[in-house]
Amino acid sequence: MTFVDSVKTCFRKYADFSGRATRSEFWWFYLAYLISYIGLAVLSGILVSVTGSAALSFVAILPLLGFILPLLAVNVRRNHDSDKSGWWLLVPFYNLYLLVIQGTPGDNRFGPPPAN
Repeated sequence: MTFVDSVKTCFRKYADFSGRATRSEFWWFYLAYLISYIGLAVLSGILVSVTGSAALSFVAILPLLGFILPLLAVNVRRNHDSDKSGWWLLVPFYNLYLLVIQGTPGDNRFGPPPAN
């Protein structure tokens, strides 16, 4: 899955916590989030230094709120790919392990393997 396909898929499945997601879908979307976060943080810093008002920095960061729900949803779907419940995202180091390993081949209790 490419970067653009991943972002489109994750925003299309904005609050869909069912099914499975590939590693590439998760990590490309997470990269899109990081790029957006860094870009908006720089913009926020520029706005604060130019205007002297911290209120504008808050406005620059608001678009990141749109990433919260799809990021949680793709994280849960990625855990489902490993045949684990989405609640595992509350266990930090084990969750990171689940995000890195290859998913379950074939069908599991969360559905068929995700299409690349």
